[in-house]
Amino acid sequence: MLQPYTIEKDEGENTAKTCFIKKVTVFGQSSGGTSIIGLLASPLSKGLFHRAWMMSASPVYNKTLVEASKDNLVFLKNTGCSDTNCLVSVPANDIIHAVPWNVYPYWAMSDQMDLPVRNYFDGAICIVDGYVVPEPPFEMWKQGKGIDVPVIVGTTSQETDLHPSHSDINSWTWDTYHKYVHTYLDTFPGNISTEALALYPDGVESEEYQYTSMTSDLRVTCPNNIMSDILSKYFKSPVYRYVLTIWPSQPVNVMGIPYKAKYACHMWDAIGFFGSISSYYKPTKGDQSFEKSIQKEMVHFATTGKPYTQSWKTYPTSTGLLTTNVTVVSSYHAEMCTFWKDNDFFRYAWIN
Repeated sequence: MLQPYTIEKDEGENTAKTCFIKKVTVFGQSSGGTSIIGLLASPLSKGLFHRAWMMSASPVYNKTLVEASKDNLVFLKNTGCSDTNCLVSVPANDIIHAVPWNVYPYWAMSDQMDLPVRNYFDGAICIVDGYVVPEPPFEMWKQGKGIDVPVIVGTTSQETDLHPSHSDINSWTWDTYHKYVHTYLDTFPGNISTEALALYPDGVESEEYQYTSMTSDLRVTCPNNIMSDILSKYFKSPVYRYVLTIWPSQPVNVMGIPYKAKYACHMWDAIGFFGSISSYYKPTKGDQSFEKSIQKEMVHFATTGKPYTQSWKTYPTSTGLLTTNVTVVSSYHAEMCTFWKDNDFFRYAWIN
């Protein structure tokens, strides 16, 4: 249903006007993108919005309330509290020190910007609680219980270049690149590391570029493709997919951390949409063209339910590559994504 809101009556009018919001677009980036997944699966959000745009979301959304409650009992015990009412009065520093890092080291999610280690899974913040999100979103959508509205799913081509786990990555040699791929992927059975290196070979741009492209495909790009496939199959509304491939025109420190991203890093689509590149450096004409392009595409989507570029068709027919304009391709890194999917790496996607 449409949600009513009231406009104060104008001078000379006898009654206030009741209007209805017909075009609400929800959008979120990173954990905000994951929140959009929850909204698309929650019956409580029915009728509240009419378009959805998610950026760099985590499609692994299956932590149950029972599992989360069991984990949280350790934290609760560390605070000295026996119930949640007590937690309100616990000082902030005591709350921080009560986090059971020794029991749940993966809560820190310290490997999110790196290749995975076999059977090491991060914690989850988003919960399938049985009420707001009754079942895992994929299952809700497959049962036709989703909030069926037009959707755009976006990721960036080098998500993990925002803050690579290896601070010296910009000085790697190709031997160093090989060493770390083997260090992590040799924990998996078979010839995963050798096959991965064949898909992301030496000599392409730089060691940093190839490593962050590999980790980004495994952790974000390819899992979001899987989610987009499911949305496309079970939603009647159109589903669009893009990968942002434009790089900052100069290395940029996005989050105040001691690292400068060179490539199409996490958040760069959001920064472009809000016209915020000037907050980091003086934008070039290319930067400005990118900002105008992504703004035009997304405003048109919010208005009409489809992107501005007419050749950008629904997923999986096409994927839009966002730079200073939109280049439409039939797929992005299809061979790589097939490899990660066939070897069950969806389980190692980002978890919020």
